[in-house]
Amino acid sequence: MSADENRPDVVCIGVKPAEPPCVGVFYWTFKRLFTDMLPLAQATSDGIAISHGEHLILWKKVDAVARLSVANSYSALPRGRVVYHLGTSRFSLYADRCIPQDWLKEAARQFRLPDGGYDVRRDPHYRCGRCLRNFVSDDAGNTD
Repeated sequence: MSADENRPDVVCIGVKPAEPPCVGVFYWTFKRLFTDMLPLAQATSDGIAISHGEHLILWKKVDAVARLSVANSYSALPRGRVVYHLGTSRFSLYADRCIPQDWLKEAARQFRLPDGGYDVRRDPHYRCGRCLRNFVSDDAGNTD
């Protein structure tokens, strides 16, 4: 894990790719941005879009380092994903509404997205516990 040279409040899990632009997933913990990214050329295509990463895997790494354990759920904190759409040749930065605009801009900078080449989008998958009125932890009912 490495901190961005210019932003100690931005942490890249794994090795931060040198070549732009990147796709992947991220979490915002109200204090820091945690990312897991790959250069576009190395990421996985499903024929419609190019993406990388899983929030649950990143959550486990973030939790191990930051010791967050917020409701023991990977969906409790604000999160997002950067995807490249093959049909439009544009990036989408999907993000929770709780992430402030300045942090969305920082996420775009960290993923090295081209100016004017991406859209910030909202999606029901990217809603944290604060966003959901009747939020139920993924572990609800688990007695282990």
